[in-house]
Amino acid sequence: KYLSFDANGNPQPAALTSSGAITTSLLAPFLNLAASPAENSIGVVPTNLQYPVGNVDRYGTNTTPGTTSMAGAFQKAINVAKACGIEVTYGDTAPYLIDAALDCTTAVGATNYTISIRGKAHNAAFSTNAPYRPPLTLKHTGHAFDTTGNTGINFQNMAITCDASTFPKTCFLLARNTEGRSQIARFDNVRVYGAFSDSLIYNYGSEDDVHVGCLYVNSSTAGASKTIRHTSNNVSGF
Repeated sequence: KYLSFDANGNPQPAALTSSGAITTSLLAPFLNLAASPAENSIGVVPTNLQYPVGNVDRYGTNTTPGTTSMAGAFQKAINVAKACGIEVTYGDTAPYLIDAALDCTTAVGATNYTISIRGKAHNAAFSTNAPYRPPLTLKHTGHAFDTTGNTGINFQNMAITCDASTFPKTCFLLARNTEGRSQIARFDNVRVYGAFSDSLIYNYGSEDDVHVGCLYVNSSTAGASKTIRHTSNNVSGF
């Protein structure tokens, strides 16, 4: 039952409209647990309504932290952010396994909202010593965060590492799209330690990127790999 009031303002118990276990769907009308307009507009169906819009755990269940793939949940959160400009947050069920490239791009002619991807503050520390596990582990061979064409993207309080045997070409791909608008990315307290076959940061014609309090270590043994690669000629052909 829940608390209600009669016509005279006296409190009284009232029965819920259905019986059985209390569920999020039953409580939704009382707690405003429902998909947001931005989620509805792009067809994203939340999985865990107890988390706010933009929280990665809203869009997938991290059943076995560090082992369950959460790339799909991250991508849904990013898609919602691209639709309305909200902040993507993560950290409630860390660590997270990212086993697919994340599309943070903005297409030519599309509305470009400034978005942020932010780890919770208590997950911002970084150490390579066992048994500590950074909140994000990358395990694929693409670009971890492809930001092509996104003219205002922010990364905050992130600690990232790579799988020992399967690792991306880049962690952050920064590039204009063919529309040519200037891209400005901001990094605050971002710490990355892992192997990247091309470069940890690949900057192809991106301007005025700001890095504050960051640590970048590319541990790749490939002879041509770099930590940061700046180019106006897309030398790697990405």
